[in-house]
Amino acid sequence: MAAFHSLPSELLLPILTPLPESSLVRCASVNRNWNAFATPLLYRRVAVYRWQRYAKTRAVSLMQTLAQRTEVARWVKRIDVLDFYDGFENELRQEEEQDAVFQCCAQGLANCVNLESCTWQVHNALTSQILIALASLPRLQRLEINAHPGTYEPADLIRVRQIRALRLTMPDKAAIDVLLRWLTAMCVEGTDEERGTEIGLHELKIICQSTNYYIGSKQLTKLAPYLTQLKSLHLRDCPNADHIGVYTILRGCSFRMEDLCLERISPDFDLKELATGLKLPRLKSLTLTLPAPPSPPQVFFDAILELTAESPLTALSLSLSANHSLYAYGPAPSDCEFSASFVRSLARRHAQTLREIVIIRLPTPLEAVEVLAAYCPKLEVLIIPGEEFDWPRLGEAISAKSLPFLRKLHMSFPIDPLIRLITTHELIPLSRLRDLAETCSSTLKHIGEFHEVYEVVRRWDRETDTTSVVLEQRTVIPEGYRTGLLEAYRTMWP
Repeated sequence: MAAFHSLPSELLLPILTPLPESSLVRCASVNRNWNAFATPLLYRRVAVYRWQRYAKTRAVSLMQTLAQRTEVARWVKRIDVLDFYDGFENELRQEEEQDAVFQCCAQGLANCVNLESCTWQVHNALTSQILIALASLPRLQRLEINAHPGTYEPADLIRVRQIRALRLTMPDKAAIDVLLRWLTAMCVEGTDEERGTEIGLHELKIICQSTNYYIGSKQLTKLAPYLTQLKSLHLRDCPNADHIGVYTILRGCSFRMEDLCLERISPDFDLKELATGLKLPRLKSLTLTLPAPPSPPQVFFDAILELTAESPLTALSLSLSANHSLYAYGPAPSDCEFSASFVRSLARRHAQTLREIVIIRLPTPLEAVEVLAAYCPKLEVLIIPGEEFDWPRLGEAISAKSLPFLRKLHMSFPIDPLIRLITTHELIPLSRLRDLAETCSSTLKHIGEFHEVYEVVRRWDRETDTTSVVLEQRTVIPEGYRTGLLEAYRTMWP
Protein backbone atom coordinates (compact mmCIF):
# COMPACT_ATOMS: atom_id res chain seq x y z
CA MET A 1 0.00 0.00 0.00
CA ALA A 2 1.37 3.42 -0.97
CA ALA A 3 2.21 5.81 1.87
CA PHE A 4 0.64 9.26 2.08
CA HIS A 5 4.02 10.97 1.67
CA SER A 6 4.44 9.24 -1.68
CA LEU A 7 1.62 11.26 -3.23
CA PRO A 8 2.60 13.15 -6.41
CA SER A 9 3.71 16.72 -5.66
CA GLU A 10 0.99 18.20 -7.85
CA LEU A 11 -1.65 16.80 -5.46
CA LEU A 12 -0.17 18.40 -2.35
CA LEU A 13 -1.24 21.95 -3.18
CA PRO A 14 -5.02 21.27 -3.49
CA ILE A 15 -4.84 19.14 -0.33
CA LEU A 16 -3.00 21.71 1.78
CA THR A 17 -4.69 24.88 0.49
CA PRO A 18 -7.95 24.67 2.54
CA LEU A 19 -6.19 23.74 5.81
CA PRO A 20 -6.13 26.20 8.76
CA GLU A 21 -2.90 27.88 9.75
CA SER A 22 -2.26 25.57 12.73
CA SER A 23 -2.40 22.52 10.45
CA LEU A 24 -0.18 24.14 7.84
CA VAL A 25 2.49 24.75 10.48
CA ARG A 26 2.57 21.01 11.22
CA CYS A 27 2.61 20.15 7.52
CA ALA A 28 5.58 22.44 6.93
CA SER A 29 7.64 20.35 9.36
CA VAL A 30 6.99 16.97 7.69
CA ASN A 31 9.81 17.14 5.13
CA ARG A 32 11.37 19.49 2.61
CA ASN A 33 8.84 18.70 -0.08
CA TRP A 34 5.86 19.47 2.17
CA ASN A 35 7.61 22.55 3.52
CA ALA A 36 8.01 23.91 -0.02
CA PHE A 37 4.23 23.75 -0.48
CA ALA A 38 3.02 24.64 3.04
CA THR A 39 5.25 27.66 3.78
CA PRO A 40 3.97 29.82 0.87
CA LEU A 41 0.40 29.07 2.02
CA LEU A 42 1.28 30.31 5.52
CA TYR A 43 2.29 33.64 4.02
CA ARG A 44 -0.87 34.10 1.96
CA ARG A 45 -2.15 36.44 4.66
CA VAL A 46 0.11 38.31 7.08
CA ALA A 47 -1.44 40.44 9.81
CA VAL A 48 -0.52 42.59 12.80
CA TYR A 49 -3.32 43.51 15.20
CA ARG A 50 -3.12 46.00 18.05
CA TRP A 51 -4.12 43.41 20.65
CA GLN A 52 -1.17 41.16 19.81
CA ARG A 53 1.88 41.15 22.03
CA TYR A 54 4.64 43.45 20.77
CA ALA A 55 2.40 44.42 17.88
CA LYS A 56 4.13 47.74 17.22
CA THR A 57 7.57 46.24 16.71
CA ARG A 58 6.19 43.16 14.94
CA ALA A 59 4.78 45.40 12.23
CA VAL A 60 8.19 46.89 11.49
CA SER A 61 9.83 43.44 11.59
CA LEU A 62 7.24 42.17 9.12
CA MET A 63 7.90 45.00 6.67
CA GLN A 64 11.68 44.53 7.02
CA THR A 65 11.30 40.88 6.11
CA LEU A 66 9.21 41.72 3.05
CA ALA A 67 11.70 44.40 2.02
CA GLN A 68 14.73 42.13 2.34
CA ARG A 69 13.33 38.81 1.12
CA THR A 70 11.60 39.21 -2.21
CA GLU A 71 10.88 35.47 -2.49
CA VAL A 72 8.77 35.66 0.69
CA ALA A 73 7.03 38.87 -0.40
CA ARG A 74 5.86 37.15 -3.58
CA TRP A 75 3.83 34.69 -1.51
CA VAL A 76 1.79 37.40 0.20
CA LYS A 77 -1.71 38.05 -1.12
CA ARG A 78 -3.18 39.92 1.84
CA ILE A 79 -1.65 42.30 4.40
CA ASP A 80 -3.51 43.60 7.45
CA VAL A 81 -1.58 46.12 9.58
CA LEU A 82 -3.63 47.69 12.39
CA ASP A 83 -0.80 48.78 14.66
CA PHE A 84 2.60 50.27 14.04
CA TYR A 85 5.81 51.33 15.72
CA ASP A 86 5.65 54.98 16.79
CA GLY A 87 8.90 55.34 18.69
CA PHE A 88 10.16 57.87 16.17
CA GLU A 89 7.66 60.35 17.54
CA ASN A 90 10.30 61.16 20.14
CA GLU A 91 12.55 64.09 19.32
CA LEU A 92 15.74 62.01 19.28
CA ARG A 93 16.58 60.98 15.70
CA GLN A 94 12.95 61.52 14.79
CA GLU A 95 13.35 62.41 11.13
CA GLU A 96 16.03 59.83 10.25
CA GLU A 97 14.26 56.95 11.98
CA GLN A 98 10.87 57.83 10.55
CA ASP A 99 12.21 58.09 6.99
CA ALA A 100 14.02 54.76 7.32
CA VAL A 101 10.97 52.93 8.64
CA PHE A 102 8.61 54.34 6.02
CA GLN A 103 11.14 53.59 3.25
CA CYS A 104 11.27 49.99 4.49
CA CYS A 105 7.46 49.80 4.43
CA ALA A 106 7.29 51.16 0.89
CA GLN A 107 9.92 48.70 -0.34
CA GLY A 108 8.26 45.79 1.43
CA LEU A 109 4.89 46.56 -0.15
CA ALA A 110 6.46 47.08 -3.57
CA ASN A 111 7.98 43.58 -3.35
CA CYS A 112 4.53 42.01 -2.78
CA VAL A 113 3.83 41.78 -6.51
CA ASN A 114 0.95 39.33 -5.97
CA LEU A 115 -0.78 41.39 -3.28
CA GLU A 116 -4.57 41.50 -3.68
CA SER A 117 -5.69 43.17 -0.43
CA CYS A 118 -3.98 45.73 1.81
CA THR A 119 -5.27 47.08 5.13
CA TRP A 120 -3.13 49.94 6.45
CA GLN A 121 -5.32 51.23 9.27
CA VAL A 122 -2.61 53.04 11.20
CA HIS A 123 -2.88 56.65 12.34
CA ASN A 124 -0.17 58.86 10.78
CA ALA A 125 1.56 55.93 9.03
CA LEU A 126 0.42 56.49 5.45
CA THR A 127 3.00 58.22 3.26
CA SER A 128 3.22 59.19 -0.39
CA GLN A 129 6.01 56.59 -0.76
CA ILE A 130 3.63 53.87 0.39
CA LEU A 131 0.92 55.08 -1.99
CA ILE A 132 3.39 54.98 -4.90
CA ALA A 133 4.36 51.43 -3.93
CA LEU A 134 0.71 50.36 -3.78
CA ALA A 135 0.07 51.93 -7.18
CA SER A 136 2.72 49.64 -8.70
CA LEU A 137 0.93 46.42 -7.67
CA PRO A 138 -1.07 45.12 -10.65
CA ARG A 139 -3.20 42.63 -8.69
CA LEU A 140 -4.23 44.92 -5.84
CA GLN A 141 -8.02 44.96 -5.65
CA ARG A 142 -8.83 45.99 -2.05
CA LEU A 143 -7.41 48.93 -0.10
CA GLU A 144 -8.30 49.97 3.46
CA ILE A 145 -6.42 52.99 4.79
CA ASN A 146 -6.50 55.50 7.60
CA ALA A 147 -6.76 58.68 5.54
CA HIS A 148 -6.09 61.08 8.39
CA PRO A 149 -3.87 63.88 7.02
CA GLY A 150 -0.34 64.76 8.00
CA THR A 151 2.06 62.28 6.43
CA TYR A 152 0.95 62.09 2.78
CA GLU A 153 -0.26 64.28 -0.05
CA PRO A 154 -3.99 63.67 -0.69
CA ALA A 155 -3.41 64.05 -4.45
CA ASP A 156 -1.20 60.93 -4.35
CA LEU A 157 -4.28 58.83 -3.56
CA ILE A 158 -5.21 59.11 -7.23
CA ARG A 159 -2.15 57.02 -8.14
CA VAL A 160 -3.83 53.90 -6.71
CA ARG A 161 -6.47 53.46 -9.37
CA GLN A 162 -6.50 49.70 -10.02
CA ILE A 163 -8.52 48.87 -6.90
CA ARG A 164 -12.17 47.77 -6.84
CA ALA A 165 -12.79 47.98 -3.08
CA LEU A 166 -11.98 51.05 -0.98
CA ARG A 167 -12.29 51.81 2.74
CA LEU A 168 -11.42 55.27 4.02
CA THR A 169 -11.15 55.87 7.76
CA MET A 170 -11.09 59.39 9.22
CA PRO A 171 -10.76 61.24 5.90
CA ASP A 172 -10.42 65.03 6.16
CA LYS A 173 -11.76 67.63 3.76
CA ALA A 174 -8.71 67.39 1.49
CA ALA A 175 -9.14 63.61 1.10
CA ILE A 176 -12.86 63.98 0.42
CA ASP A 177 -12.18 66.68 -2.18
CA VAL A 178 -9.78 64.30 -3.96
CA LEU A 179 -12.26 61.40 -3.81
CA LEU A 180 -14.23 62.56 -6.88
CA ARG A 181 -11.07 62.76 -9.02
CA TRP A 182 -9.95 59.43 -7.58
CA LEU A 183 -13.19 57.66 -8.56
CA THR A 184 -12.99 59.24 -12.03
CA ALA A 185 -9.46 57.85 -12.44
CA MET A 186 -10.62 54.39 -11.33
CA CYS A 187 -13.37 54.36 -13.94
CA VAL A 188 -10.91 55.38 -16.67
CA GLU A 189 -8.43 52.74 -15.51
CA GLY A 190 -11.15 50.09 -15.55
CA THR A 191 -12.62 50.98 -18.93
CA ASP A 192 -12.95 48.13 -21.37
CA GLU A 193 -12.18 49.87 -24.66
CA GLU A 194 -13.73 47.13 -26.78
CA ARG A 195 -17.04 47.06 -24.90
CA GLY A 196 -17.01 50.71 -23.89
CA THR A 197 -18.04 49.97 -20.30
CA GLU A 198 -16.82 51.54 -17.07
CA ILE A 199 -15.89 49.23 -14.22
CA GLY A 200 -15.22 51.50 -11.23
CA LEU A 201 -15.53 50.62 -7.55
CA HIS A 202 -17.48 47.59 -6.37
CA GLU A 203 -17.16 48.38 -2.64
CA LEU A 204 -16.98 51.73 -0.84
CA LYS A 205 -16.67 52.19 2.93
CA ILE A 206 -16.29 55.60 4.57
CA ILE A 207 -15.84 55.80 8.34
CA CYS A 208 -15.69 59.37 9.63
CA GLN A 209 -15.75 60.92 13.07
CA SER A 210 -18.87 62.29 14.68
CA THR A 211 -17.57 65.82 14.02
CA ASN A 212 -16.76 65.19 10.34
CA TYR A 213 -19.42 66.88 8.22
CA TYR A 214 -17.63 66.62 4.88
CA ILE A 215 -19.73 63.69 3.64
CA GLY A 216 -23.26 64.94 2.96
CA SER A 217 -25.93 64.89 0.27
CA LYS A 218 -23.96 67.27 -1.93
CA GLN A 219 -20.83 65.13 -1.92
CA LEU A 220 -22.73 61.84 -2.30
CA THR A 221 -24.67 63.23 -5.27
CA LYS A 222 -21.41 64.17 -6.99
CA LEU A 223 -19.97 60.71 -6.38
CA ALA A 224 -23.08 58.81 -7.55
CA PRO A 225 -22.32 58.80 -11.33
CA TYR A 226 -19.03 56.99 -10.62
CA LEU A 227 -20.55 54.38 -8.31
CA THR A 228 -22.94 52.65 -10.70
CA GLN A 229 -21.09 49.33 -10.32
CA LEU A 230 -21.25 49.41 -6.53
CA LYS A 231 -22.15 46.18 -4.72
CA SER A 232 -21.30 47.26 -1.18
CA LEU A 233 -21.80 50.66 0.51
CA HIS A 234 -20.83 51.44 4.11
CA LEU A 235 -21.28 54.85 5.74
CA ARG A 236 -20.44 55.06 9.44
CA ASP A 237 -20.27 58.06 11.76
CA CYS A 238 -21.09 60.47 8.92
CA PRO A 239 -23.50 62.89 10.68
CA ASN A 240 -24.29 64.85 7.53
CA ALA A 241 -25.14 61.90 5.28
CA ASP A 242 -28.92 61.62 4.94
CA HIS A 243 -31.39 59.52 2.94
CA ILE A 244 -31.32 61.91 -0.01
CA GLY A 245 -27.62 61.38 -0.72
CA VAL A 246 -27.82 57.63 -0.05
CA TYR A 247 -30.81 57.28 -2.37
CA THR A 248 -28.92 59.10 -5.15
CA ILE A 249 -26.20 56.46 -5.00
CA LEU A 250 -28.49 53.45 -4.60
CA ARG A 251 -30.70 54.54 -7.48
CA GLY A 252 -27.81 53.99 -9.90
CA CYS A 253 -26.71 50.61 -8.52
CA SER A 254 -29.85 49.18 -6.90
CA PHE A 255 -29.81 46.01 -9.00
CA ARG A 256 -26.21 45.29 -7.99
CA MET A 257 -26.26 46.26 -4.30
CA GLU A 258 -25.55 43.28 -2.03
CA ASP A 259 -24.25 44.85 1.19
CA LEU A 260 -25.62 48.07 2.74
CA CYS A 261 -24.41 49.52 6.05
CA LEU A 262 -25.71 52.85 7.40
CA GLU A 263 -24.55 53.37 10.99
CA ARG A 264 -24.79 56.52 13.03
CA ILE A 265 -25.36 58.87 10.12
CA SER A 266 -27.57 61.98 9.94
CA PRO A 267 -30.29 62.36 12.62
CA ASP A 268 -32.53 63.46 9.74
CA PHE A 269 -32.07 60.13 7.94
CA ASP A 270 -35.49 58.76 6.96
CA LEU A 271 -35.46 55.05 6.13
CA LYS A 272 -39.10 55.14 5.03
CA GLU A 273 -38.30 57.78 2.40
CA LEU A 274 -35.30 55.73 1.26
CA ALA A 275 -37.33 52.54 0.97
CA THR A 276 -40.18 54.13 -1.00
CA GLY A 277 -39.91 52.99 -4.58
CA LEU A 278 -36.42 51.46 -4.11
CA LYS A 279 -35.92 47.80 -4.99
CA LEU A 280 -32.80 45.89 -3.96
CA PRO A 281 -33.21 42.44 -5.52
CA ARG A 282 -29.66 41.29 -4.63
CA LEU A 283 -29.30 42.73 -1.14
CA LYS A 284 -27.87 40.09 1.22
CA SER A 285 -26.56 42.09 4.17
CA LEU A 286 -28.20 45.08 5.88
CA THR A 287 -26.75 47.00 8.85
CA LEU A 288 -28.67 49.92 10.38
CA THR A 289 -28.71 52.13 13.46
CA LEU A 290 -32.16 53.08 14.70
CA PRO A 291 -32.73 56.84 14.70
CA ALA A 292 -33.01 58.82 17.90
CA PRO A 293 -36.36 60.19 19.14
CA PRO A 294 -38.82 61.50 18.15
CA SER A 295 -38.66 59.15 15.13
CA PRO A 296 -41.28 56.35 15.65
CA PRO A 297 -39.52 52.97 15.93
CA GLN A 298 -42.42 51.09 14.32
CA VAL A 299 -42.14 53.18 11.15
CA PHE A 300 -38.46 52.27 11.00
CA PHE A 301 -39.15 48.53 11.36
CA ASP A 302 -41.87 48.68 8.71
CA ALA A 303 -39.40 50.44 6.40
CA ILE A 304 -36.91 47.58 6.88
CA LEU A 305 -39.52 45.11 5.69
CA GLU A 306 -40.35 47.32 2.74
CA LEU A 307 -36.71 47.88 1.78
CA THR A 308 -35.92 44.15 1.86
CA ALA A 309 -39.20 42.91 0.39
CA GLU A 310 -37.53 41.57 -2.76
CA SER A 311 -34.11 40.87 -1.25
CA PRO A 312 -32.49 37.47 -0.53
CA LEU A 313 -31.45 38.75 2.91
CA THR A 314 -28.85 36.60 4.68
CA ALA A 315 -27.55 39.01 7.38
CA LEU A 316 -29.34 41.67 9.43
CA SER A 317 -27.61 43.86 12.00
CA LEU A 318 -29.56 46.41 14.07
CA SER A 319 -28.28 48.68 16.81
CA LEU A 320 -29.71 51.40 18.99
CA SER A 321 -27.84 54.68 19.31
CA ALA A 322 -26.28 55.24 22.73
CA ASN A 323 -28.51 58.22 23.53
CA HIS A 324 -31.63 56.18 22.78
CA SER A 325 -30.93 52.90 24.49
CA LEU A 326 -32.14 51.28 27.66
CA TYR A 327 -28.59 51.68 28.96
CA ALA A 328 -28.57 55.47 28.69
CA TYR A 329 -31.14 57.41 30.69
CA GLY A 330 -33.73 54.90 31.72
CA PRO A 331 -35.86 52.39 29.80
CA ALA A 332 -36.39 52.72 26.08
CA PRO A 333 -39.93 53.17 24.73
CA SER A 334 -41.94 49.98 24.88
CA ASP A 335 -42.25 49.79 21.08
CA CYS A 336 -38.49 50.22 20.59
CA GLU A 337 -37.39 46.60 20.70
CA PHE A 338 -36.52 43.68 18.49
CA SER A 339 -39.98 42.27 19.04
CA ALA A 340 -41.42 38.85 18.34
CA SER A 341 -44.01 40.36 15.97
CA PHE A 342 -41.26 41.98 13.88
CA VAL A 343 -39.31 38.71 13.86
CA ARG A 344 -42.38 36.87 12.52
CA SER A 345 -42.83 39.44 9.75
CA LEU A 346 -39.13 39.23 8.93
CA ALA A 347 -39.17 35.44 8.89
CA ARG A 348 -42.14 35.28 6.52
CA ARG A 349 -39.92 36.93 3.91
CA HIS A 350 -36.44 35.63 4.71
CA ALA A 351 -36.66 32.44 6.78
CA GLN A 352 -34.97 30.38 4.07
CA THR A 353 -32.08 32.79 3.53
CA LEU A 354 -31.25 34.36 6.93
CA ARG A 355 -27.90 33.20 8.31
CA GLU A 356 -26.78 36.07 10.60
CA ILE A 357 -28.66 38.16 13.17
CA VAL A 358 -26.85 40.85 15.17
CA ILE A 359 -28.69 42.99 17.72
CA ILE A 360 -26.74 45.63 19.68
CA ARG A 361 -28.28 47.62 22.58
CA LEU A 362 -31.77 47.08 21.19
CA PRO A 363 -34.02 45.39 23.81
CA THR A 364 -34.66 41.80 22.72
CA PRO A 365 -37.23 39.74 24.67
CA LEU A 366 -36.68 36.03 24.96
CA GLU A 367 -39.86 35.40 22.97
CA ALA A 368 -38.23 37.06 19.96
CA VAL A 369 -35.25 34.71 20.23
CA GLU A 370 -37.57 31.72 20.43
CA VAL A 371 -39.53 32.87 17.37
CA LEU A 372 -36.30 33.51 15.50
CA ALA A 373 -35.01 30.01 16.23
CA ALA A 374 -38.34 28.45 15.32
CA TYR A 375 -38.70 30.26 11.99
CA CYS A 376 -35.04 30.55 10.91
CA PRO A 377 -33.35 27.19 11.57
CA LYS A 378 -30.48 27.94 9.18
CA LEU A 379 -28.98 30.66 11.41
CA GLU A 380 -25.20 30.45 11.74
CA VAL A 381 -24.41 33.67 13.65
CA LEU A 382 -26.49 35.01 16.55
CA ILE A 383 -25.47 38.11 18.55
CA ILE A 384 -28.08 39.39 21.00
CA PRO A 385 -28.16 41.59 24.13
CA GLY A 386 -27.50 39.71 27.34
CA GLU A 387 -30.47 40.72 29.48
CA GLU A 388 -32.34 39.00 32.27
CA PHE A 389 -33.00 35.81 30.33
CA ASP A 390 -34.58 32.64 31.56
CA TRP A 391 -31.45 30.61 30.85
CA PRO A 392 -33.13 27.17 30.53
CA ARG A 393 -35.57 28.67 27.99
CA LEU A 394 -32.73 30.34 26.12
CA GLY A 395 -30.76 27.09 26.06
CA GLU A 396 -33.75 25.26 24.61
CA ALA A 397 -34.33 27.98 22.01
CA ILE A 398 -30.78 27.83 20.66
CA SER A 399 -30.30 24.09 21.13
CA ALA A 400 -28.88 21.79 18.49
CA LYS A 401 -32.39 20.73 17.58
CA SER A 402 -33.54 24.31 16.95
CA LEU A 403 -30.39 25.75 15.34
CA PRO A 404 -28.37 22.84 13.93
CA PHE A 405 -25.99 25.09 11.95
CA LEU A 406 -25.12 27.70 14.61
CA ARG A 407 -21.40 28.58 14.50
CA LYS A 408 -21.09 31.79 16.55
CA LEU A 409 -23.08 32.88 19.60
CA HIS A 410 -22.47 36.12 21.50
CA MET A 411 -24.26 37.87 24.32
CA SER A 412 -23.56 41.58 23.89
CA PHE A 413 -23.51 44.17 26.65
CA PRO A 414 -23.19 47.95 27.01
CA ILE A 415 -19.52 48.88 26.80
CA ASP A 416 -19.23 52.27 28.46
CA PRO A 417 -18.17 51.82 32.13
CA LEU A 418 -20.32 54.79 33.13
CA ILE A 419 -23.33 53.18 31.48
CA ARG A 420 -22.53 49.86 33.10
CA LEU A 421 -22.96 51.46 36.55
CA ILE A 422 -26.71 51.79 36.15
CA THR A 423 -27.34 48.29 34.82
CA THR A 424 -28.68 45.60 37.14
CA HIS A 425 -27.40 42.45 35.41
CA GLU A 426 -23.95 40.92 35.83
CA LEU A 427 -21.70 39.47 33.19
CA ILE A 428 -22.46 35.88 32.30
CA PRO A 429 -20.24 33.51 34.33
CA LEU A 430 -18.02 31.15 32.36
CA SER A 431 -19.96 28.14 33.63
CA ARG A 432 -23.15 29.59 32.12
CA LEU A 433 -21.47 30.05 28.75
CA ARG A 434 -20.22 26.48 28.87
CA ASP A 435 -23.72 25.21 29.65
CA LEU A 436 -25.09 27.15 26.68
CA ALA A 437 -22.35 25.77 24.43
CA GLU A 438 -23.22 22.21 25.49
CA THR A 439 -26.83 22.66 24.43
CA CYS A 440 -25.84 24.08 21.05
CA SER A 441 -25.04 22.19 17.88
CA SER A 442 -21.62 20.60 17.40
CA THR A 443 -21.09 23.20 14.67
CA LEU A 444 -20.62 25.94 17.33
CA LYS A 445 -17.04 27.20 17.11
CA HIS A 446 -17.09 30.44 19.14
CA ILE A 447 -19.13 31.75 22.05
CA GLY A 448 -18.74 35.11 23.78
CA GLU A 449 -20.13 37.72 26.14
CA PHE A 450 -19.44 41.43 26.53
CA HIS A 451 -15.98 41.80 24.90
CA GLU A 452 -14.63 38.28 25.47
CA VAL A 453 -14.77 35.42 22.98
CA TYR A 454 -13.90 31.77 23.61
CA GLU A 455 -13.17 28.94 21.22
CA VAL A 456 -15.49 25.99 21.75
CA VAL A 457 -13.54 22.72 21.90
CA ARG A 458 -15.17 19.31 22.23
CA ARG A 459 -13.08 16.57 23.81
CA TRP A 460 -13.86 12.88 23.75
CA ASP A 461 -13.07 10.76 26.79
CA ARG A 462 -12.15 7.22 25.71
CA GLU A 463 -12.84 5.65 29.11
CA THR A 464 -16.36 7.02 29.49
CA ASP A 465 -17.07 7.35 25.76
CA THR A 466 -18.46 10.84 26.35
CA THR A 467 -17.74 14.25 24.85
CA SER A 468 -17.32 17.33 27.01
CA VAL A 469 -17.26 20.99 26.01
CA VAL A 470 -14.27 23.12 26.96
CA LEU A 471 -13.92 26.87 26.38
CA GLU A 472 -10.38 27.75 25.36
CA GLN A 473 -8.27 30.54 23.86
CA ARG A 474 -10.01 33.51 25.42
CA THR A 475 -9.68 36.60 23.23
CA VAL A 476 -10.56 40.16 24.18
CA ILE A 477 -12.19 42.12 21.35
CA PRO A 478 -10.41 45.48 20.97
CA GLU A 479 -12.26 48.65 21.85
CA GLY A 480 -12.51 49.70 18.23
CA TYR A 481 -14.48 46.58 17.35
CA ARG A 482 -16.92 46.48 20.25
CA THR A 483 -19.53 48.54 18.44
CA GLY A 484 -19.26 46.22 15.45
CA LEU A 485 -19.24 42.69 16.85
CA LEU A 486 -20.15 41.13 13.52
CA GLU A 487 -17.18 42.88 11.91
CA ALA A 488 -14.95 41.55 14.70
CA TYR A 489 -16.15 38.00 14.20
CA ARG A 490 -15.72 38.22 10.43
CA THR A 491 -12.23 39.71 10.74
CA MET A 492 -10.77 37.77 13.65
CA TRP A 493 -12.63 34.45 13.23
CA PRO A 494 -13.72 34.14 9.56
